[in-house]
Amino acid sequence: MRRMAASLIGLGLALMASAAQSQSQMGATPETGSLIHRDPAQIRGETTFAARMTLKEFGTCTVGRSSKAALAVVNLPYGTSAFDKAINRLADVECLSTGTLIIPPYLMRGALFEALYLREFGRSANPDVKSAPSYDYMAGYHRPVEPDAANTIALAIVGDCVTRTVPLAAHQLLTSIPGSQLESDSIAVVAKELPGCVPPKQTFRFQQSIIRAAIAEALYRLSTERPTKAERG
Repeated sequence: MRRMAASLIGLGLALMASAAQSQSQMGATPETGSLIHRDPAQIRGETTFAARMTLKEFGTCTVGRSSKAALAVVNLPYGTSAFDKAINRLADVECLSTGTLIIPPYLMRGALFEALYLREFGRSANPDVKSAPSYDYMAGYHRPVEPDAANTIALAIVGDCVTRTVPLAAHQLLTSIPGSQLESDSIAVVAKELPGCVPPKQTFRFQQSIIRAAIAEALYRLSTERPTKAERG
């Protein structure tokens, strides 16, 4: 697999520590410019911002080239050998250039959800997901659920709660560029809802990339589950 160097300092989550240790590698060469859509992800420097931009571009490029392949990966139960193999295969495609970027699989998965949402629903001015049918985030997992998978499910449920409460802020978050004012403003709105959505006796240390990943999964799932105009009559 190709390699590139980048720092992901500050992208941690207390309950995702073991997932962060199981990391995937992907690569790129330096380049400047705006977001790219179907070109390989590029590294701009060894900073958290650069790594987040590269992660977003990787998701956009991968979904742009094969949305079916990306969807197949995110639909696999997180933390299983099937998921690990699939995400690693997806990380070794033409969307990557030479170099090394170490990314927790959870964040790679979130980048794919984000790109899938933007591809299908990005032009929605105000996503109507408050009344979307309930989504079973446990679907596909064998019991008992492994700790990494349990954490991923818990984050998805929190993201679901927040997204239903402030769908416009969730949408704006996914349409924002990492590090932008829009991202900061959207996260501020989302953050106000987190305390009411985290189950009792559970503790999360949310950071921007984790929040984006959780919101991306929930907003994509709820958007695909909501009734169409024809179904609503």
